[in-house]
Amino acid sequence: MAIIATEQGGVVDSPSAKSDRKIPTLSWQQVRAIRDRFAALKPYDRTIIPGSILKIDAENYQRETDIQIQLYCHSIAAKRYALLAGDRADLRKSLAHGLGYLLSPIDAE
Repeated sequence: MAIIATEQGGVVDSPSAKSDRKIPTLSWQQVRAIRDRFAALKPYDRTIIPGSILKIDAENYQRETDIQIQLYCHSIAAKRYALLAGDRADLRKSLAHGLGYLLSPIDAE
């Protein structure tokens, strides 16, 4: 699951040049509140696995200071995406699951 969120919430412009649609976003505080509410649904022993079943990935935080930063996502499918930060040139994470039938993950060269 991916949630569109900004520090303050509100709306953002659609990234599509063909659309003038506004996309509603949650605030980072609202996302943390949702994550915390899911903690009550966790079926695991809370003394062994604390916290929520939903997580906020480490890529959402500045590496040196652990301060949350704004990320941007380019996605073509659920497990085929790239997360970018800052000026969108800072690649934080990329996944290409489901491409094994096109390119062997074992011998990527």
